[in-house]
Amino acid sequence: MLDLIHSDRERDFPFNCGDYSRSALAHLIAALFLSPDQAMAMFSVYCDASGKDETDLLVVSGFIASAEEWLHFEKQWNLTLKEFGVQYLHMNEFAHSIKQFDGWKNDESKRRTFLTRLSAVIESRVQYWVGACLIKADYLTVDSYYQLHERLFPYPLCGVECVKNVERWRKAHNIDSSIY
Repeated sequence: MLDLIHSDRERDFPFNCGDYSRSALAHLIAALFLSPDQAMAMFSVYCDASGKDETDLLVVSGFIASAEEWLHFEKQWNLTLKEFGVQYLHMNEFAHSIKQFDGWKNDESKRRTFLTRLSAVIESRVQYWVGACLIKADYLTVDSYYQLHERLFPYPLCGVECVKNVERWRKAHNIDSSIY
């Protein structure tokens, strides 16, 4: 039944972004019945250096773009990855030239071009970005007085701050519709 809904929605889906019949993102947009210009927030947790105990910071960040722009983003991002012969970008692997980035260590030109191209995809498709950073030492100091860990963990704290920033942005730009 889900495929029938998806197929019916695709006929009415006015995005000329290529074939997205196998795209999970296109399926999500169709399932939410989003119009091409409707804002859609997508968040990712930046965990490469922030998710380890020995690091000082924890960061959560995300981007806002229209449903149509996310489809263009997905296509351009994947084409760039394919052009460079990789399947994904994981900064820990990239920074240390390991796994699929093995052999890139001494090719600074390729590394710079790769990041520049991916950054250009983000810049060209995203309307707004949000982020929240938590200094772990400060959290632990406050936690020692107020036992934050009983109700408020670092990742959700940063996530909630991102959601608040999205809401501020929505109100500042007079966007009446919900952001998904």
